[in-house]
Amino acid sequence: MGDNGGGPDWSMQYALNSPLEAGSALLAPPVASKKVPVIVDPPGSVSGTVYISAVIDENGRIRELRPVRGDAAMSKAGVDALTQWEFLPAQLGNKPVATKVLIGVAIRTSNLRIR
Repeated sequence: MGDNGGGPDWSMQYALNSPLEAGSALLAPPVASKKVPVIVDPPGSVSGTVYISAVIDENGRIRELRPVRGDAAMSKAGVDALTQWEFLPAQLGNKPVATKVLIGVAIRTSNLRIR
């Protein structure tokens, strides 16, 4: 997590939340407009990647966060950080649309702040 709040090592896959919205328009991805660093509590020697599935709605709110893979403490820290992020929603034909996302959250001990 080179920039303490998302960066090249925070991967995101996305798809339309509803296949009924599909058409001939190009789907532009959602964009994080505010990023918050991961905070792990209790402190410890942890590092790795957790994967969290969610929905970014047409208003840019992230909801339905669910850890998919990763250590329980790191997954909780990843979910807690992502709930504070703000997004610009995906666009389909210049119209905001909800998207399902899978976000890989890279967690490195040297970048953690301790509560």
